[in-house]
Amino acid sequence: MSSYRMTPETSDKMQEIIESIAKLPCARPFLTPVNPDDDSSHTYYKKIKDPMDLSLIKMRLLLKKYQYVSDLQADMNLILKNSRSFNGPSHFITQLAEILIKNFEKMLYAIFPMTVRMWVEKVYDLTWKIQNLFV
Repeated sequence: MSSYRMTPETSDKMQEIIESIAKLPCARPFLTPVNPDDDSSHTYYKKIKDPMDLSLIKMRLLLKKYQYVSDLQADMNLILKNSRSFNGPSHFITQLAEILIKNFEKMLYAIFPMTVRMWVEKVYDLTWKIQNLFV
């Protein structure tokens, strides 16, 4: 996605995607920052050094903090990474994050088709993940 600059038109499309994603049931745990006063997440900010949620992504979009679509995509992936780190890979919250990312990517690639280079990078990334499953 790095080849897609965040122009005003691109930003508008990304806002539409984020608004659509935020309406999905799987997005509910990721709409706002983790509450540090919640009993189940009182250690979240000690363990997660770069928290991310959909409200922060929306704010960054509105403030034009993203130069490329890939920057926003990295923040979306950070939601999943943080959930895996804090909750574990098989926790239901992490499973919701995985569904969220799959829906995000589906909408993203419908608007911004992947180039051959992007496909190669995706295959490389997936190959690395598969190989590390058995390590």
